[in-house]
Amino acid sequence: MIDRRMIMTGEAAALASPAAAATPEEALCYASVSELISMFRSGRASPLDLLEAQIKRVEALNPRVNCITYEHFTQAREEARRAAER
Repeated sequence: MIDRRMIMTGEAAALASPAAAATPEEALCYASVSELISMFRSGRASPLDLLEAQIKRVEALNPRVNCITYEHFTQAREEARRAAER
C-alpha cells in the first residue's frame, strides 16, 4: 500500500513505473513529456485523454491518500478541450 511518506520521499514512483502500467490510461499517467508530445502530434492521444486518465487516477487514489481537497475537474476539462483545438 502506498502511504503519504512513500509519496513524499519518492518511493511510490518506483512502485508505479511505466512498465507496470496495466492499461493505456495508466501508461498516459506515467509517460514522459516527450512521449506525450509525440502522442499528441501523432493523434494517438489528446490533452483531454491525458486529463481524463489523471482524473481517473486521482479518483482512485485520493480516498487512500486524502491529498486533493478541491477538484477543478470541470474547468480542467474545458482547458484541455481548448488545448486540443490548438
